[in-house]
Amino acid sequence: MSLLWERLCVGEPKHEFSATTVNRTKVPGGWLIALFWRCGSGQAGGTALCFYPDPEHVWDGGTLPADAALPTAS
Repeated sequence: MSLLWERLCVGEPKHEFSATTVNRTKVPGGWLIALFWRCGSGQAGGTALCFYPDPEHVWDGGTLPADAALPTAS
């Protein structure tokens, strides 16, 4: 399976990270999310992966409202 990554638009960071990128790719049952960040002042950054369940792939990559119901895996 080939993974086609899409870079998501991230607002102004409200933390000490100097650079952050967020990418997503469709996988069976939802999205695989990859975060990459770098800290300022020469400190190391890091990476993180997570899975967002969305079987119909309806999430547009934007922020969800605070009262939004998260999808559940069936």
